[in-house]
Amino acid sequence: EGEVVKKEWEDREGYMFGTTYIEGKGEFKGHTLKVWFKNENHVSWLDEEPFVTSPDLVTIVDRKSGEGITNTLLDADQEVAVIGVRGLGGAGPRYFGFEIDYIPIEERMKGR
Repeated sequence: EGEVVKKEWEDREGYMFGTTYIEGKGEFKGHTLKVWFKNENHVSWLDEEPFVTSPDLVTIVDRKSGEGITNTLLDADQEVAVIGVRGLGGAGPRYFGFEIDYIPIEERMKGR
């Protein structure tokens, strides 16, 4: 859980490319989450370390209602929660040009 502090994006080749920056609140205070998207969220970093990546889902929702927020509507000062969901397969972070090995979400969450 946290607050969107910044969203940088651009329209390129018919896609919405960008990064959302979230500062943790409550039990997540002191942590930052960065989420890279190409229309959908594909790669995240928790405190600058690779975290949940495609093909797992990185879903940003309104903290109070739980309703999903699309990247077109997401903006600074919104209170959000980020949910990771195990994906069924597909393109991992290397497909998008990141030198990050895919690690399933359940392995990333061990010990957290």
